Amino acid sequence: MATKKKSSAKKNSSSPVARKPTNPAVKELVDSAFAGRAGLRTGNMFGCPGWFVGSTAVVCVRGDDALLTLPQARIDELVKKAGYAPFEAMGRTMSGWLMLDPKRVKELAKNEALVDEAITHARAKAKAKAKTKKAAAKKKRAS
Repeated sequence: MATKKKSSAKKNSSSPVARKPTNPAVKELVDSAFAGRAGLRTGNMFGCPGWFVGSTAVVCVRGDDALLTLPQARIDELVKKAGYAPFEAMGRTMSGWLMLDPKRVKELAKNEALVDEAITHARAKAKAKAKTKKAAAKKKRAS
């Protein structure tokens, strides 16, 4: 039986998952807004650098933009303003994620309330995820 060879060809740049490389200036702005905050660590989400609470992403840099996790009601409010948009990937809107254009990224370091709101939301998501995981483990042990 013949085995199938894996393709060594690089993904076509017109692929729906293709994205711009991380803009170092945008990463620096995001880092300045989130560095030094208690309980956060750096990491990558789908190849995009960002800041996390445990394994839960708070913010990441995607090309020239930043993606921030917030409650959906808050996102719905912010997208009415210029420079904010719902985050879409592969033709699908990703709930819980707000995209900030470069101008809004520059303002992020001065927008303590928005940064704090994103961190609080990510912490709540991480706590809920841990609670669900703990309940599933308990259920598995009981069966």
